Order: sequence, then C-alpha cells, then structure tokens
Amino acid sequence: MLKKMLERLRRSHPAVRCSIIIGAITMLCLYITALFAYSAAPYGDYSNAMIIYNGCLEAAPASLASGVIGGLIGDLILGSRGGD
Repeated sequence: MLKKMLERLRRSHPAVRCSIIIGAITMLCLYITALFAYSAAPYGDYSNAMIIYNGCLEAAPASLASGVIGGLIGDLILGSRGGD
C-alpha cells in the first residue's frame, strides 16, 4: 500500500509534491523550535518557553495536515500526469 502511494505521488503534478513537502518541512521546523524552547527553558523565562513549546507541538501536525490537504486539492484540480 505504501509503495503504491509513493508511486502515485511520483506521478503527481509538481505543485502537489511541493505542497506536501512544504507542509512536512514546516512541521519539522516547528518540532525543532519546540526542542530548542524546551531545552532553553531552565535558563531563561520558563513560562514563555513552555508557551512556545506547547504552541509548536500543537501547530506541527496541523501544518503537515494542511500540506497534505492542499496537495489533495491540487491533485483534484490539476490531475495526475498519466503517461510518464
């Protein structure tokens, strides 16, 4: 099933792939920001660091979901490339 999904993604429009990749990169950046905020919390303002940490952890999955949803909508609108 995963192999079939990856093959379908390879045949999709470049804008669809870009949307999914941007969503994944944004999620990764938010998780890295949360890690830095969590590790720096004892050395600075603890409450603000924990607010940033919790906000990043809540927003990260939503950014991936928005990239995937944008990719699916783009695939519906643009369609897949058939022959290559």
